[in-house]
Amino acid sequence: MTERIEPPAQSKPHQAIEIIGWSLCLFVPFGAFFMLRDAGMPSNSAVFLAIISLPLVMWPFSLLPDFVPGLLAVVMILLVGAAPPEIVLSGFASYGYLLIIAILGLGALIRTSGLVNRCAALMIQRLPGNVMAYAGTLFFGGLLLTPFLPSPAGRLAVVAPLVAQLEERVGGQIGKRGRSLIFMSGLDGVTLLTAAFLTAAPVNLIVYSMLPQQERVAFQFVDWVIASSVAIGVMVVGYVMIVLLVAFDATKIRKSETEGIGETTKPLSRQEFQSLANNQSIENDQTSSSKEQAGPLSQREWGAISGIVLLGIGVLTTPIHLIPAPVLAFLILGLLFSVQIMQKSDFVSEIDWSFIFLLGALVGFTNTAAFLGLTDLLVSEISWLGDILRQDFGTFVLILAGVIVAARIVVPQTAVTLVLVTALLPLAEASGVSAWVVGFSILMLNDALIFDFQSPMHVAYRNATTIGRNPDRTISLTRLTIQRIAILGLRIGAIYVSIPFWKSMGVL
Repeated sequence: MTERIEPPAQSKPHQAIEIIGWSLCLFVPFGAFFMLRDAGMPSNSAVFLAIISLPLVMWPFSLLPDFVPGLLAVVMILLVGAAPPEIVLSGFASYGYLLIIAILGLGALIRTSGLVNRCAALMIQRLPGNVMAYAGTLFFGGLLLTPFLPSPAGRLAVVAPLVAQLEERVGGQIGKRGRSLIFMSGLDGVTLLTAAFLTAAPVNLIVYSMLPQQERVAFQFVDWVIASSVAIGVMVVGYVMIVLLVAFDATKIRKSETEGIGETTKPLSRQEFQSLANNQSIENDQTSSSKEQAGPLSQREWGAISGIVLLGIGVLTTPIHLIPAPVLAFLILGLLFSVQIMQKSDFVSEIDWSFIFLLGALVGFTNTAAFLGLTDLLVSEISWLGDILRQDFGTFVLILAGVIVAARIVVPQTAVTLVLVTALLPLAEASGVSAWVVGFSILMLNDALIFDFQSPMHVAYRNATTIGRNPDRTISLTRLTIQRIAILGLRIGAIYVSIPFWKSMGVL
């Protein structure tokens, strides 16, 4: 998850689905309440679950932006007094909440400073002139961006203009195979390892916030990467092998055609990327920042570099100064504001504030469920799954993969993630299994997709690159689909290969 990108505007056939969704919103909460009350459940618990059923219906049908059902549920729970306000609102009073605001703020500075495009220009200028070299640069450059820009959509908004400009310059020299390779390399580079870094996506921070306290301490920045390291290695090596087998192309490109790429592009704003996800056209002046990027590093670029270095040093030296990482990140953000490096307009416009509200609501739901004893009830009801989780983690992964693949056909990625982490993290804790391992597996598998319509973020990327818009410059959908299915298998394999490593660490 991603900085959340709203789904595209609904066509007429989808309007019927919306009507069904809204109808269910009228009946499901009341039906759930009377059914639970008749089953003997305490009234506060029955009311809470009836209210929670409302966002659970709204999310799969995408009836409203994701944060709206969450906030509506919070208000209703407070109005009926199903739980004390300090429990319901506890999601807004945590270090995790502070960390998310700080990380997203630093990410906004890195993205808008021009630093990323400067680095891209330097890399492209030094490339040999063939398709494979450019595709490799897009892929590995995207991997390098992953831990520093806390949003897959934000990273795609940076990479998509580069891919579009590359296609515009060399599209006539390369065929469908090469065009498909460049398209997929730009996309996969910034999305493949999203689960492997705590700061790579807001949804990772959701999982982090919902971990038990001792695991939040154990899986902070560096520890998260160490625990993911085997999966990272398998994913990178496996991906390169898939590309060599499925899409290898070493067609030569004239270097003169790519001169200035990177220097003359600028990232899309969050609002522009959102418009593209809705299939709306945008006006983006790709040359306005060329002069600035061709000169020495600007103050904002130095600020972005300083923020990264300070945070890295601060996290690594935590045992010495004992300042919690979220507080440290927030102090660095405040410092950047005080020296006028962090601009208020970027802080406001480049952060998905609706997601931050949603996060607070979700953590509050989890804590309220635990307060009402519903977590224990859930664990007892699905104890069979807990037994599988504890005794045969490999089988659990296959079940989880099957559920996610089936659900993602009709349910948005965000909703699948929210439902699974809410149900399975408490189950893991109760079963004596690391909640981080379960959360990481959910993140890894839920990032996979086979068709573009499963992710508005991918729709936006396709529209931003303009590849396929011209009939003479299409990509191979067959090869693209094969590659995506192979990557799904690679994700499952990466989890399996990691199991012995997690056991050796005492995590599993």
